[in-house]
Amino acid sequence: MSQTALLERRSVNNFDREKDLPIEIRQMDMGQRTKSVKAADQPSKKMGLNKESLLELLMDCDWNKAEAGRRAGVSRTAIWKYMKKWNIPLQHAQ
Repeated sequence: MSQTALLERRSVNNFDREKDLPIEIRQMDMGQRTKSVKAADQPSKKMGLNKESLLELLMDCDWNKAEAGRRAGVSRTAIWKYMKKWNIPLQHAQ
C-alpha cells in the first residue's frame, strides 16, 4: 500500500465528529433538519408573469431587464427567455 493510501486511510479512521465537523452539522440529528434548511428547499414565491405583466414591468423599469428580474423574483436570464418566448423586442420602440 502506498504512503498516500495509508495517510488517507488513517485520516478516515481518525475522524472525530465533535472536532472535524462544523457546529451546524454537529448539532443536527441525522433524521432531523433545521428550519433554515427546510426553507432553502422550498421554492420562493415568484410573481406570476404573463406577457402583459412583463411588458408593464419592463416599462416601469425603463426596459432594464436586471431590475425587472429583481422585481419579478426571477433571474435576468429568465426575463430574456420570456421576452423571446412572447416575441417582446429587447428594446422599447421609440
